[in-house]
Amino acid sequence: MDLQLFFVGVLMLAFGALNLIKPDNWVVVNMVRPREWQRNPAAAAEKQRRKVRRVGYAFSALGTLFLVGGVLA
Repeated sequence: MDLQLFFVGVLMLAFGALNLIKPDNWVVVNMVRPREWQRNPAAAAEKQRRKVRRVGYAFSALGTLFLVGGVLA
């Protein structure tokens, strides 16, 4: 068992879960252009939520891989 790999997986999984559970947390940098926020704030907010969820899925998947790799190593 590789503890470093395991803990990196746990942290990545926790960060991904935070973004999936609460996509309005603004932990992730704003990914929508300022022009879009000025034109249509509601659509820009939804787009930001979608992008944060994608980041959450990516971090959760990578965290799971690191976690399993740490357990099996």
